[in-house]
Amino acid sequence: MIRRAISLTLPLLMAALSGCNALYAGLIMGMHDTPPHTPARLAADVARYQVPAGQVAVLDTSYLRFVRHQARYARTYEAAKNHGQLLQLLYFDDAGQLVSFHINCYASPQLPSLNLNWNPGGRLNTFPPASQTPPDQLLSFAQLLTFLRTPAGQPLAPAQFTVPPGGYRVVVFWSHTMGRQTRILLRELAQNLQHVPPGQPAPMVLYVNNDAYLGLLD
Repeated sequence: MIRRAISLTLPLLMAALSGCNALYAGLIMGMHDTPPHTPARLAADVARYQVPAGQVAVLDTSYLRFVRHQARYARTYEAAKNHGQLLQLLYFDDAGQLVSFHINCYASPQLPSLNLNWNPGGRLNTFPPASQTPPDQLLSFAQLLTFLRTPAGQPLAPAQFTVPPGGYRVVVFWSHTMGRQTRILLRELAQNLQHVPPGQPAPMVLYVNNDAYLGLLD
């Protein structure tokens, strides 16, 4: 199962998990086994988690090779470990650079629910929010886009993701595997989008399902 496989079969995440072992043990409540990835299953999960169907993409499994390769080098190990996490919230500016980055490993579980706290101190009460972990240069939006597919498995056209000056692209990694924790992250994102300043262009939001990626860890 995914909880065991994370610690046994993905060396690039071991450092992260050394700081998250208690977290992942707690996440047994609310997690699911990774479902088989099919368009029909994805459509069911889009409805189950109330994700906007027109804004859904799928993380291609080649992404795992990318983060594993980057994790081989000391200069990019930490960034690769972060970009390999299960739940992610990424904010890219109009130049496609990562300016705010949030991952499950640094979202502390709350007791007694063990739900992840993505908004300590009201971090997500501004847009874009202050970064939870320092943004890196490992993955621009354009680079990330090469690993994303439509629900039918086709590459995404870069032209459809242009934003006006001062605009942002927001990418959230979600999955049925993470169950309740996915719901919490999606709710936090929806609330954060309410804080876009008046007069600022509406952000482009992309909901990236990574169940197929997580399935490689089973």
